[in-house]
Parts: sequence; C-alpha cells; structure tokens
Amino acid sequence: MSSLLRAKVRVASVQHTLDEKGDVEYEVVKMQAVYGREGTVNNEWSKYTPSAEFSITITNPSAHNKLSRGKFYFVDFFPAAIDD
Repeated sequence: MSSLLRAKVRVASVQHTLDEKGDVEYEVVKMQAVYGREGTVNNEWSKYTPSAEFSITITNPSAHNKLSRGKFYFVDFFPAAIDD
C-alpha cells in the first residue's frame, strides 16, 4: 500500500523531561516541514503545502532518542479506520 501523502520533516527540537531518578520520563519532539526543490521526492507535496508543524510526546522508553534534532525524516499518511 502506498501512502496517501508523504512529507519530509526536520526535527526542530527534542525536549526531555526527567523523573525523580533522572531517567527520561517522556520527550517532546517538534518537527517542521521541509520545502522540496524541483525534481526532489518532497517537491510535489511541498509546492502546494509548503508549511507544517508536528509535535509528538513520546512516553515509551524504547522509543526515546530515536529522533534527533536537525535530522530529516519522512512522515507518511495512510487512511485509517476509526478503530485502528
């Protein structure tokens, strides 16, 4: 199945909140859309929707530190049923 929409994003910030033991309790990752130059994979989406911001709060310890500030990622959007 191909995605309905693919956006390229850059991680603008990663903020860790620590628990009383000093371990990461959760992290908040903020991402911004990357505008694609002509001929790039991201160009078709970004030329019509050149702006987006995403924020995700991650509480799963095994998912902490997977997204890094300044790095680029693709975000794919797929249709989902209400109970998925």
